[in-house]
Amino acid sequence: MKKLKDLRLNVSISAVLMSVIGLICVLNPDSVSDFLAKIIGVVLMVVAAVMFLSRISDDVLRVPALLVAAMIAALGLYIFTNPQQFTYLIFLVFGIILLVDGVQDITMAFAAKVAGAPRWWGLLIPGGIDLLLGILCVAGQFIKLSITVIGIMLLFDGISSLFVVHKVNTAERVVDGVLTHEEDL
Repeated sequence: MKKLKDLRLNVSISAVLMSVIGLICVLNPDSVSDFLAKIIGVVLMVVAAVMFLSRISDDVLRVPALLVAAMIAALGLYIFTNPQQFTYLIFLVFGIILLVDGVQDITMAFAAKVAGAPRWWGLLIPGGIDLLLGILCVAGQFIKLSITVIGIMLLFDGISSLFVVHKVNTAERVVDGVLTHEEDL
């Protein structure tokens, strides 16, 4: 019984934490993406510091390694001080790739039409979807959407875990009540 009680406590604490994090993601996705970008910036600066300290006494590869460490540190500092630009840059790159692929797919669909392919217009659909997703990425809409979806998943996880704990508690109370009643008889 003690193990089950400890498990319920751990699940309840985790569920509340997931629900709070999920709610923050849903209500304020910009601050979450900024926070994650800042973490990436700090990690890069720590990696650069470790590289720098490990190569400072190296006679052979010191200069190239120190230059790489300096570039990584500069990138980390830039990401830390400009988290929104970093997050947007990631989506911009993927958006451009999707736009190019969409144009290529649509071009090939029209080439299929010229070649006399049946139902060539069905080939326009993937290209159109690629274009739409590319536009959304370039416009920066997936940043908020992705963080919001993560928040919804975390909220579901937290609420469903609390529901399970509640049902287990209710079942235990019923069993305890039956046992107490039988002991009284």
